[in-house]
Amino acid sequence: MISKKEARKIIKEKRAGLSPEFLKDESKKIADCILQSEYFTKASKIMCYASVRGEVDTFYLMKKILESGKTLALPVTVKKEMTFYRVESLEKLIPGYMGIAEPERTQVVLPDEKTLMIMPGVAFDTKCHRAGYGAGCYDRYLEDKCNFMKIAPAFQFQVFDEIENDRYDICPDVVILPDGKEYTR
Repeated sequence: MISKKEARKIIKEKRAGLSPEFLKDESKKIADCILQSEYFTKASKIMCYASVRGEVDTFYLMKKILESGKTLALPVTVKKEMTFYRVESLEKLIPGYMGIAEPERTQVVLPDEKTLMIMPGVAFDTKCHRAGYGAGCYDRYLEDKCNFMKIAPAFQFQVFDEIENDRYDICPDVVILPDGKEYTR
């Protein structure tokens, strides 16, 4: 089993060396898998994240979500507490917490059973355990809101056999890779 700290270090180093072409191509493959999935088809609201610093790029995916007519929401983080707000246009996003793009704070979006959350992570394992950045923002947000589907897009190199986890960790239900492979809980 690898510790979260060690997994973060390994993955951040690998992400720093990614070419823009790799990032764009592999992210688009993952987005297309998500867009063609039953998870996406069944959802009316999509809670996503705005990618930064070598994460699976979500901007193509968000564009397609908006084009589909489904509700797109992104988090605004204040003191490590997240609130999701509706996104009307990607052009209106502004830099927020840690330089991450955030929507205007006009319409709060609350999850329900027809929500699909696309959650970020630095590293995952084959049982969908997740190492985030260590602030616990998603774990806190989800601790009493888990009655909807949560998926995490990941590059193959982000997945370990087993990663450290604890009782406070909230895992995605599915981790989706560029080749369409899925790991499920």
